[in-house]
Amino acid sequence: MFKKTLVLSLGLLVSSLANANVDETCAEAGARLNKVIDDWNTSVLDYSTPEKNPSVIAMYKDYKDGTLEDNFVAQCKEKWAMNQDIFECFSGVRSEMGASMCRAPETNANDWKY
Repeated sequence: MFKKTLVLSLGLLVSSLANANVDETCAEAGARLNKVIDDWNTSVLDYSTPEKNPSVIAMYKDYKDGTLEDNFVAQCKEKWAMNQDIFECFSGVRSEMGASMCRAPETNANDWKY
């Protein structure tokens, strides 16, 4: 009985720590994207075609509506299992160039779209 309780308790602890990491990473990614999306959108409009960057355009619309951070965090938590690499990358961005680099195949293997 003690072993079963100990194993169950350890399992719950590991699960709680994993969820805390997801929550923290998603919150940081949302906050950082909220800071760079205006410049990222400008870069897309200046150097690219918006049709090639629908996620940036959609995130910018949410930014203008004041909902980007909350919407991004919710999506991050929901889609974490398939897109952990890109969300972790976004959590460290400091510029629009960094954000666009997160969309590279190495960190966006599952072709995440906002």
